[in-house]
Amino acid sequence: MENKTVRCPFCDHETKHGLGVCLPCGANITYGKAPLWFGQIGALLSVVLSFVVLIFSENMFIGLASLVVFLILTVVLSKTIYSERVVFSR
Repeated sequence: MENKTVRCPFCDHETKHGLGVCLPCGANITYGKAPLWFGQIGALLSVVLSFVVLIFSENMFIGLASLVVFLILTVVLSKTIYSERVVFSR
């Protein structure tokens, strides 16, 4: 069994992976959080792509359904790509 640790950038202390707070300095630890820009770009691309689908299909239901599909795809991709990301914040 592997004991994973993460190193706090604020106090340089090694903390056990999975804890929500760095014990010496009190920094919050978040796991798997995608950056804000990823969500913003994903939402923008979802709207643009669903608009393109709407233009080509000429069906409002298909356009709205494609928007939902693209937004769900953005969320799934963000969880997959950034699953190992660790963010420290104060």
